[in-house]
Amino acid sequence: MKHVDIHPCFSCKLPDCDDQSSDCGLRRACNAYRRCIKKGEEISQEMRAKYNIAYKEIYADRRNATRRGEPA
Repeated sequence: MKHVDIHPCFSCKLPDCDDQSSDCGLRRACNAYRRCIKKGEEISQEMRAKYNIAYKEIYADRRNATRRGEPA
């Protein structure tokens, strides 16, 4: 499974990138993953991979800045 094939942005329905929108493919991937965890459902390899990609896209810059001691 290649990450390029399952990247949440490729299935996004928004005309322009807006990661603050609830329709954002990245947000939808994170929400689907969290919903499965909350319900105790099994998480597929593909869902886990999509969540990992989405989490890095949304939160990595802020997390890395915080680690370096910069304001987020």
